[in-house]
Amino acid sequence: MFDLEIEQKVKTATTDGGSDVKKAIRDHLKLNWVNCFGHKLNLVVRRLLKQSFLLSIIDRMKSAVRRIHKSGISRRKFIGLCKEYACPLVVPRSECETRWNSLYYLLIDCLRAKDVL
Repeated sequence: MFDLEIEQKVKTATTDGGSDVKKAIRDHLKLNWVNCFGHKLNLVVRRLLKQSFLLSIIDRMKSAVRRIHKSGISRRKFIGLCKEYACPLVVPRSECETRWNSLYYLLIDCLRAKDVL
């Protein structure tokens, strides 16, 4: 911000709720701080999913995706089954807890490949 000489234009910073980040923004940068809605929404959805009947289903999907990613044999078998069942060849993406949409993409990819998973 200072290197770009835009400090006079920036009035607010949006981050997750980390207290150290909030303190740095308020005390050192002298900016207003706003909590990130997307981050909060992600935390709420993850908490709901952990308490839901969907947890065991999601865990099985994550396990299948991990197996496909870690094992060349499993990946080749998955690709072969996709061809055999005429499913779209989409290797499901892995989940990354710090990427709020990664679980969504994992679930969408698994739904596309549901006939072979």
